[in-house]
Amino acid sequence: MPTLKELTQRVSRLMATNHETTARVLGVSRSTASKNEPVNPDVLDRIHSLSQNLDRAQAVFGDDAVGWFTAPNPALGNLSPLELHQTRYGERHVTEFITGMLDGTFL
Repeated sequence: MPTLKELTQRVSRLMATNHETTARVLGVSRSTASKNEPVNPDVLDRIHSLSQNLDRAQAVFGDDAVGWFTAPNPALGNLSPLELHQTRYGERHVTEFITGMLDGTFL
């Protein structure tokens, strides 16, 4: 199993974000995200949710999914979907938003 530090680095590379932003999205401090320690279940859950929403975004935006995910969006209160992922409420909002696009209810 990868360590918290390794997973934080992978998510940072995937989302083209810095270490501090990734730590906030994963719900840990910057210093905690730098440690070679086991990953707790809450962080794994956040990574899973982020991964699922990124997959959904790729179904809508293709190769531009990461760009969409990291850019401020007027329909999301000028926050990026990644910023919204810092809270459970935000995660659900992004999931509902992308699901709406996939279903054709939000264009």
